[in-house]
Amino acid sequence: MFRPVMARRGLRCALAAAFVAAAATAFAQSSAPSNSADLQPAPPAPAPPPRITVTSGLDATSSYMFRGIYQEDRGLVAPAFLDVRIPLYRGQGRVSAVRANVGTWDSFHSGPTGAEGHDSAWYEADYYASVTATAGRWSPGAIFTLVTSPNHAFNTVYELGASVEFDDSDRRVPLAPRAFVVMELAGQMDAGRVPGRYAEVSIKPVRPLGRWKAATFTLAVPAKAGASVRGYYESGVNGSPYFASAGVVPSMSVAGSRVSVEFHAGLELMRLGTAPSAFNAGRRSKPIVTVGASVTY
Repeated sequence: MFRPVMARRGLRCALAAAFVAAAATAFAQSSAPSNSADLQPAPPAPAPPPRITVTSGLDATSSYMFRGIYQEDRGLVAPAFLDVRIPLYRGQGRVSAVRANVGTWDSFHSGPTGAEGHDSAWYEADYYASVTATAGRWSPGAIFTLVTSPNHAFNTVYELGASVEFDDSDRRVPLAPRAFVVMELAGQMDAGRVPGRYAEVSIKPVRPLGRWKAATFTLAVPAKAGASVRGYYESGVNGSPYFASAGVVPSMSVAGSRVSVEFHAGLELMRLGTAPSAFNAGRRSKPIVTVGASVTY
């Protein structure tokens, strides 16, 4: 009886010793300092590089007024545009971003300035290139524009402009103020004798109205005022060389992972000074109704 009992006791002691040794080894391994790389959190995924954004749109409007100068209000007036936004720089310095924009803005008319009076409805084609920087809340920029008429309704105009925008999007009622000046290098939109200088200030408050499924609804209340700095409204009528306008633009946008679509309608009321009203048969006011859509991808 003695040997089996001792054998069982020896086996139990051996198993207990093995368990203690294994536990001690495991404890030592878990207590030992880990590799420093194991203690560091996983690096955040790099931000996706800025990509080129393309926006195009088409409208139908009751009147086309170019900075207060009458162009057309008979028949179908259909402006269209294509804009390509190209990021050039993004960083952490005083200038945090630089972008370029190139594109075209066109207007197609069925009335006297278009198909009715010429051999083509393609009344206007503007080609532009701009560069805009972001420095804090300010975004100054420069733009060169070539204003042409494919159906030869007017002579080509070359423009050089500068703008500045202020980012107040963190305010309760952001206004998005913008100032713009332009000088005609050659040709004149008023068909005058002196290349004009023009200045404009504008705001565009946007109020969110709500969401429904994938759609977002907003209401914009844009307003602007433009004036001749020198020789911009050579109408032959002496008087105030300015205009002002305000409007309401409700819109609906649907955004996907890569493409967003926006639909809008609007009413703009324009008040013309004495000099620009001469281009509008002497009428000092002009209501403008617009509907349209745009897509960004």
